[in-house]
Amino acid sequence: FYKRFQNLSDMIFSVVKNGLSARNVFRTQVIFRAKSTKLTEEELEAHLQALLDSGWIRTTNKTRDVMEKKFVFKDFISAFGWMTQVAIRAEKMNHHPEWFNCYNKVHVVLTTHDCQGLSAKDIKLSQFMDKACFNFKT
Repeated sequence: FYKRFQNLSDMIFSVVKNGLSARNVFRTQVIFRAKSTKLTEEELEAHLQALLDSGWIRTTNKTRDVMEKKFVFKDFISAFGWMTQVAIRAEKMNHHPEWFNCYNKVHVVLTTHDCQGLSAKDIKLSQFMDKACFNFKT
């Protein structure tokens, strides 16, 4: 069986509570999710310029620090195909964009909620989005 644990103490508690044998413990998939680290301004400057040049916009206020971009495709199928490709990558990264689709347009907002700002996940996903869109442009 597979079970996801948030931390080691949850796993140990489950083993003790349920009396799992060593055989069952080794079959258990343990997934720990480290909290994302907010990038410093210096780190952001090193990565953001290329993204800003490709159309991304950074918006910062008292409550949020986000990157956003509007992608335009030739038709709905292209937009949805791109979103599907991005969704698969986002799921693997455990980093999900806020987005809105209307026919051939997709508006994307990226931020990392657990660090309340921009993290390396935002940079990596935005770079992937830019590369992936070339497969769907006319």
